[in-house]
Amino acid sequence: MRVTKYNIAEKDCTLEGFDFENVELLRYFLSSAAKADIRQAKALAKDFSKRLKHLIVVGVGGSILGARSIIEAFGAKNVHFCGNSLDFSQFNDILKNLENENYGICYISKSGTTIESSLFFELVCDSTSKENVVVISDQNSPAHKLASKKGFHFLEIPQTIGGRFSTMTAVGAFPIFFAGINFDKIFNGYIHEIKTFLKNKNQSEELCYAGARASEEAKGKRVEVFASFENFYQKLLPVFVQLVGESLGKNGKGLYPTSSNFTEDLHAVGQYLQEGRKNFVETIICSKKHKNSSKIAKKYQKINNIALNSTIEAHKKADNSIVKIELEGQDEKSAGTLLAFMQLAVIVSGFLTKTNPFGQNGVEAYKNNMRKMLNAQ
Repeated sequence: MRVTKYNIAEKDCTLEGFDFENVELLRYFLSSAAKADIRQAKALAKDFSKRLKHLIVVGVGGSILGARSIIEAFGAKNVHFCGNSLDFSQFNDILKNLENENYGICYISKSGTTIESSLFFELVCDSTSKENVVVISDQNSPAHKLASKKGFHFLEIPQTIGGRFSTMTAVGAFPIFFAGINFDKIFNGYIHEIKTFLKNKNQSEELCYAGARASEEAKGKRVEVFASFENFYQKLLPVFVQLVGESLGKNGKGLYPTSSNFTEDLHAVGQYLQEGRKNFVETIICSKKHKNSSKIAKKYQKINNIALNSTIEAHKKADNSIVKIELEGQDEKSAGTLLAFMQLAVIVSGFLTKTNPFGQNGVEAYKNNMRKMLNAQ
């Protein structure tokens, strides 16, 4: 992985005084408990996939974003996501398409009380036998208690791991394994990046990126545009939008995260990026190698790389602030590496801007209002 900055002044940043080794999230993922939890999720996913053709995953936000993005990036079609909105038509379409198919259900909710997912799980949990249902939640949550009462399978979310950081737990492992994707390789890339960072924090690519973000925010930038020219990494962009927004948008601080798929969106917002207000940072994610190596694929990859470099050159001349994050390839290890990189960079950004990257109290406001309105009906 390599981070390159354009039109961003160098700023000395240090992580002295931050004891990363005692960050609970990192301690968990480097422990034997994390590997044991993944083995359990893998065994259950293997059992499900032997008996069932499809999986319906019910969840919202960090409970499904990571798994959904990875599954879509690798092109798997046997996992279907719902409960991430209150639009019944989405859920109804899934059930119609699977009407004559055998399927399992995976309900993911850390608290077990999230309104969107709990409503849809109530509708679907009895549509198949209890052996085909797994609940992934906190120990002793309402969802866990329901699983015990109904006889559903249960996988635990570690108490110290918040939803947007949970993709490398059973939350992501179970549906990704079911999809037929090698989650072990993703996890290995994730752990390797964490260990690499801990060995050399003050010269890390994470600090380079986080330092650039902090510097640009201090200069008045207010928006971060995540972008990629590659379909594989375009699928992962929503994960980073949520990760940055929920972790760093606090106390009147933070860059507002959004995403664009290039080259398509260059024909929509390209004009603004070139000549509009300069209140944003562009973060472009790309890779050295691509999945498809056929002759025609290589031709288009070459053209796509020219488009990437041409865009960076044009935006540099327009005085845009740009960060390019380059991965080795479009594979499991690279996906895990990027997930770890972004999570670590968010933690580092929190340290540099004096913002606690964990917790999301602001999200609870609309939930509390909604519960009051529903109870008043």
